[in-house]
Amino acid sequence: MSQLNALTLHLLNTLKPYVKPNDIDAWQTDGQLHIIQDDLGEGINIAKWRHSAVIAIERLPHTKFNPYTILAILAAWLSDNDWPQEEYGLSEPAIDIDIISDDHAQMIINIDLVDDLGIVEDEQGNIPYMGKKYRLENIPINWAEQVELLNRGEQ
Repeated sequence: MSQLNALTLHLLNTLKPYVKPNDIDAWQTDGQLHIIQDDLGEGINIAKWRHSAVIAIERLPHTKFNPYTILAILAAWLSDNDWPQEEYGLSEPAIDIDIISDDHAQMIINIDLVDDLGIVEDEQGNIPYMGKKYRLENIPINWAEQVELLNRGEQ
């Protein structure tokens, strides 16, 4: 699942019942594909997909639900999901809140995101690479829990 899908789903679930599924939309613009070919053992991180994302929330009942709460939800989600702002020089999220009527507002969130494009070997996959077939997959990163260092001078 892309970061944009995950964030949009998180916002929708968090804003229930104030925001209905038909009142939130998201899309990607200005994408850049960065080829990296990083072998992670269980698969290959073939590229990074850096893009600008737009999330539009319509018919937000701003008198019943403070739009600033969405800003806090967004900030918390980015913190919890290790948003790589400094690593990739991503811009701060830009948000526009327009009051449409006494009952409703529209919020537009513009945010830069980076997704990993991981592939794993699969004979039925539809991605040919280095003479084999692969499929798109989120690749788990296994971190060492223990490290043992030996000094060769000591015996």
